[in-house]
Amino acid sequence: MKDAQSHLSLHRTMQSKPSIIRDLQCKAHTLAGPIDNRVIEYIRESYPLDDYFLEQFATCHGGVPTIDTFMVGDKTASIGRFLTLIDNKSILKGPIRPHFEAGDVDERIMMGIPYLLYGEHPTAYGLFEHLVPFAALEDEMRRE
Repeated sequence: MKDAQSHLSLHRTMQSKPSIIRDLQCKAHTLAGPIDNRVIEYIRESYPLDDYFLEQFATCHGGVPTIDTFMVGDKTASIGRFLTLIDNKSILKGPIRPHFEAGDVDERIMMGIPYLLYGEHPTAYGLFEHLVPFAALEDEMRRE
């Protein structure tokens, strides 16, 4: 019984501590601007987005990190760009950033989590039934 009480006490203590946000060192000019709360609520209808995830995500929203590699087993992988939490109804700050494949669409929308999750394309159909993407790994996604 004492172990269960200690565990519960530790759990409450951990919950009450402020979260630690890591500086992922994204290049300022690559950030997408503010997250659209409407998009968060839409995604939360299907996927449970944690508040800590969103707090961290706001610091690198759409950005290109300067520290961009991580290890997967014995292989080095690279983050090309963090995705965005905006869609085609979001109000975007600054001038349009034309996407390289669709010049009339802002790249911040095409790099959006909603576009990947709910778009009419094979990636959405085959990969994201139970996963929520947060970054693009391909270096070709980088445009600075």
